[in-house]
This record gives sequence, structure tokens and C-alpha cells, in this order.
Amino acid sequence: MKKLLVASAAAAALFAAAPAFAGAGQVDLSYSNVEDEVDVINLGGAAVTGIGGDWNIQGDATVHRVDTGFGAMNFTDAALHLFKRTDGFAAGVYLDTSDVSMASAWGLGVEGAKYFDQATISGSLGMNTIDMMGSDADGWNASLGATYFPTDNIALGASVSYADIDFIDSVTSWGLSAEFKPETMPVSFFAGYANQDIASFSGDDVTTWTLGLRWNFGSGSLKERDRSGASMKGGINMGDLLF
Repeated sequence: MKKLLVASAAAAALFAAAPAFAGAGQVDLSYSNVEDEVDVINLGGAAVTGIGGDWNIQGDATVHRVDTGFGAMNFTDAALHLFKRTDGFAAGVYLDTSDVSMASAWGLGVEGAKYFDQATISGSLGMNTIDMMGSDADGWNASLGATYFPTDNIALGASVSYADIDFIDSVTSWGLSAEFKPETMPVSFFAGYANQDIASFSGDDVTTWTLGLRWNFGSGSLKERDRSGASMKGGINMGDLLF
């Protein structure tokens, strides 16, 4: 719990200071419902800044409050990205970490995106290590996503990912998302649906709905944020595996 509080305080300080030092970023608040049984409140954010030439560094973190109906728990996901971005593509590496009361995890991998006139294709490939009550588990993950912009301020997304972790077994996920930003406002509104197929659950799928709002700074439209903002997604972290 002490580690979580420290991480949460650090994330809050990062979000508060981000507009002062970063080129662009966002802070978001969302609600997720898992199988009509678990409620999750998510407070997250990301910031990016150029470090010379076409190279950029991005930091992001999310604090989750999970209510199962029998009790509540908190955990934090965070990531750091180093990447090169031009008008046509982005490519780089990421390092992520997660902290829960009885477990911690970290991941390392490569990520990238290709920009088209009205669409972006993105993907990642990485490895994971999870430490749960003194037992280590290793694995790997891969993801592929696409975002279509019918207008500069409407983003429609689809994604698929796969993770294979020793004690969790394989997890195949797919998701759909939509985001809208009024042209004259810095705030955007988003919704998402995700489905997980966990092999060790004998074929039972886990579904999640998410609704939220996002404050954007340093970029005008959603399309501009995708091409020049804090838009790198990284790999599959513990939050993606759990919810």
C-alpha cells in the first residue's frame, strides 16, 4: 500500500506539472464496468516532449480503484517511451511497470505507428515479468490497432492483442473505441468496449465497458494529438490483463 500511495502521489504531481514542461499531453478520468460485477475508477495521464531532432520521450501513468463488491483495491500502471516520430511514422521502445498489493510487474518492448491520411496503424511487441508473492512468471505480448478519423475530431478505433504469461496462460483480447472532441473545447469524451478470452477460464469471455472524459493540452484536434501528442501506447500491462 505504501508503494501504491507513493506512486499515486508521483503520478498526481506529474499530471499537475505536465503542461509546464511537456509539449503536449492529456489527463483523463474514466469509469469501467467488468461483467456487471466489478466497478473500476481510472485516473490517468500522459505527457510528451521533444529531446532533439525527431526524438521524443513520453511518460504516462494510471491509478485504478477497483471495487469488487466484497472489497476494494488500488493499483498503478506507468510507462516510459523513447521514440522517433516523423510526418509518416513513429517507432521506438517502451518500459512499463505495474504495482498491486500482492504483485508487481514490468515489461519491455518495441512499438510503432504508421500514419495515413485519415488513419493510423499501430503495434507493439514485448516481454513481461510478474512477481506474485515471491513467485516469478515470464511471458510475451503483441498488439495491433487501427484508428480511423472521419473528421479531425472524431476517432474510431479497433485493436487486438495477445499475451502469454506462465501462471495466467494465454489471453486474447479485442476492443472497440470512439472519441469525440468539440472543436472549441480542450475536453474530449470517449467510450470503449473490450473482450478477453482467457485460455485457463475454459473459453469464458470477460467483457468490459468504459466511459470517460479527457483534458487535452498542447494539441488542437484528436488527429493532431495522434500525430504529435502523447499517443504512444506501449505493450500489454497488468491493468490490461486484469481488466
